[in-house]
Parts: sequence; structure tokens; C-alpha cells
Amino acid sequence: MDYPRLPNQTRPSQRKAGVNRAIQPDVILMIANRMSKEMGRPLDHIELRALVTHIKKMDGNRLRKMPIKEMVEFIAMGYLKFMSQKDFHIYDTHEILKQYIGGGVKVNPDRFILDKECGTTGYTPSDMTSVVKGPHTNAYAMWAHLDRHSKEGYAPRTRAAGEPYVNYDSSQESKARLPPQIQDALAQDPGLPGPAATSKNIAIQDVTTEYDINDRATPVRPLVGNWVRRNNLTVPRQKSLTALFDSKYRDRSTDPSTFTWGVTYNSTQETGFASLPATIENITFMQFDSFYIPYVPDADNTYKKISIHIQELDSNSTVAHESRHYHLLFDTILSGDRILCRPPTQDEGKFRFNLPINALKQVTITFGSPLQQIRFLPDTYRVLITTNGPASTYLTFDEEHNMSDTQIIIIEDFNTLNPTGDVSIIAEMNSPRGHPVVVIDNFTLEIAVDTTAASMSTVQKTTVFVAVRRLFIPIRFAYVSE
Repeated sequence: MDYPRLPNQTRPSQRKAGVNRAIQPDVILMIANRMSKEMGRPLDHIELRALVTHIKKMDGNRLRKMPIKEMVEFIAMGYLKFMSQKDFHIYDTHEILKQYIGGGVKVNPDRFILDKECGTTGYTPSDMTSVVKGPHTNAYAMWAHLDRHSKEGYAPRTRAAGEPYVNYDSSQESKARLPPQIQDALAQDPGLPGPAATSKNIAIQDVTTEYDINDRATPVRPLVGNWVRRNNLTVPRQKSLTALFDSKYRDRSTDPSTFTWGVTYNSTQETGFASLPATIENITFMQFDSFYIPYVPDADNTYKKISIHIQELDSNSTVAHESRHYHLLFDTILSGDRILCRPPTQDEGKFRFNLPINALKQVTITFGSPLQQIRFLPDTYRVLITTNGPASTYLTFDEEHNMSDTQIIIIEDFNTLNPTGDVSIIAEMNSPRGHPVVVIDNFTLEIAVDTTAASMSTVQKTTVFVAVRRLFIPIRFAYVSE
């Protein structure tokens, strides 16, 4: 339940040392909401009065340097823990009032007011075990008894080890107002600062860091909530991960114009797979960044547009004419032997799914110009490598390579008949930086590597990769995990 806000709020005019920030109306609202979520029900008006009374009596100096989110958690959970002490008696408010009003039994009203703050011995972020009940004389005993709670007393649910905080997102200002009960409680002490902070003033960061209460300079661990508050609703936090789809490591069993990767959720570097560091589900949208594709005449069109399509997500795609489906249209800019593809600025290159995607196990990408599928040249070949003399080695292809001078070719699995003796030459040939080429003819290239001393095979073929035809496609996937 969300409690409304005081009318005619103003911005905070001062932040004096010793002023109890917890009595600000929006902070009380957040504490009440936190307690209600923990209890599984809204606070009644008596409980709200008692909560305000309790907060008024707290030491403002102690709370002054505490981050808002930690302060809300500290007060809400500490007060609930105090209320659940074994020697704390729970009364049925309705029955007590009946006796007080009509039953002829006189009940001392002082029993139902906090006479002084309930003591605490310390504060450890995300662990309320240090909060214990201190000595008190007139404990608040008006906590409503609900049938679903234990007859012996209400014991609030405690957070399990590693369970994240509920992170209240105050980025949007609530349209509601605080109830009259909180207004009355605040008005009882004219010396307190009036209504001040709005949710915009006390916005809580989505990702923050816990600090030891005795050493504010030493971070303990990051806090990332799985839930946020938006438009007065508690909703799962949206997360995102980015995968890099590198055509050099795609599944090479497909044709040169179809780019396929399996998706793994670990740090594998196996050919044929793209990796994500964690499992994703309930994918709500994907977001593209700029990337290059190799120049082919098919891609150089009048419209300066390129479309991209992911086959596995075809049911959530845009349906176009000419039997083409796509997910996003990119603007194109010619850049030598490559074409820069830029996503539209509208919605920052995102494609939002009509329904969340449950899982992602494989990605198969094709490109359109903008609707007809683009046919790319092969980027991988099997070649025969032979020595041509000092500082000259030939690569002979079985088909036309369509390369030009100074382009880079990467040799992947070169070996000789004497791997031990030729280890330095093998390492030089297989350098991941590749080698600039000189075109001899349509089937032969030359690289400046001396292999005269190597035991070369006259029949063994080697895999080579054309660097200029390599694609790097980063895609960010936004998802919700419950």
C-alpha cells in the first residue's frame, strides 16, 4: 500500500546538523511502505501514529549521515524487530477499545504511547541482528492482532542470507498525499521542521554501495535491488546484458550470408558460440549499436538502408513486403571497403518485443538491402601454403578470393612436418594480427613471411580468414528476472 503525501509541500529549506531527517514526510512514507511490505498488510492509523512518535524520539545526529535507503531499512526493520520481542504482548485493539468505552474497565492511555525511544546497540548494513530492545517503561501495545499471525506474537519475516533489498525507486513523484494521521502527528510538535522533501529531492540511486557505519570510507558490498517502485507499483527491476556476435567465431557450416551462433551463459570461447555472463529470460527488448559490414554491391542501395533479421525471433519481427521480415533498419555510410550501419536515433536503436522472449539459445542473423537479402563473399577459405623464396610465401586458393592489395588475411591452423623445429615460424604464420597481402592473381596471394627453413607440406591445406569481411555485432538484451 502507498500512503499519500502532505498537501502543498515545499522544497527543503535547510539541512541542519541534528535535525532528524526521518520525520520528513516522504521518508515516513517510505518507512511505512517498507513495513507494510514486510508485514503483508497496510498499517492502520494507530500504527502510523506510533511509528511517527517513535521516529520523533530518535537521535537526529545518528541518522544525519546515513544514506536514505539505509535509514529507511534501519528504522523499518528495527522497529518491526522490536515489536516482535518475545516479552512484548500483543493486544486486540478492537477489544481493548470496547472495554475502555463501554465495558466499564478503565485502561490507562499511557500504556499505548511510546514514552521513550526503544534502544538500539548498533547498526550493521543489511543485517539487523544488532538491533535489540533496550529498556523502556510504557511500550506501545496497540499493534493490531491478525488471525494469520501467530497467537504468541507477530514475528516479521527476516531476509535470508544474500537476499537483496527492496530498492525504492523515487524517480517519479507520487500524486498521492500523506494521510491525516501523519499530518496530526507531525503537527503535535511545532518545533519540528515542516513538510519539505519531495521524492525528487530524496531519490534513491538504483545501484549504491553499503558502507560500514563506523568507517564511511570503506565500502562493504554493492546493493542492487531486484525490485523497484514505479508509478506506485512494486515491479521487477529490468536488467540487461550485452553479447558480442563475432563472425570469425560463428557456426561456419552455414552459407556466407547467414551468420549463426549458439548462445552460452558462461565464458566459453568455443567457435560457433556467443557468450553471456549470466542466464537471461523474459527478454523485453534488444538494442543495437553501430557496426560495420563488408562492402558488396548488393548492400550499396539508393535508400541508404540496411535491415537486420534474427531468425529465432521472427514471431516478434516487422513484416515487410517482398517476403522480408526484419527487426531494425539501419542508416548506411560508405567507408572504403566497409559499410557503417547506424541504428535509428528514435528509441536509441531498440526493438521492443510484443511479448517477452522466454529464452535465447541461438541467434541466426541475415541482412537485407533493405528488403532483398544481401549476399556476402566468403570470409573463410582452405588454401595451400608454399614457399616462394626469402620473405615470400604464397597462398593458393581453390576459388577466386576477390581480395585487393594490403588487405589483411588471418592464418588459423598453419603447421609443418616438423612442429617442434619450426615452432617460431608456425607462431609467426598463425599470428592473430594477420598478414597484409599482395595479389598475384585471382587465385594466389603473397605474404611477407620467410618459410624457406620450414618443413613445408605440399598437400596439407590451411584455414585462412579475410579480416575485412569480419563482423562485430554488439546486441544488448534487456530482461526481467523474478
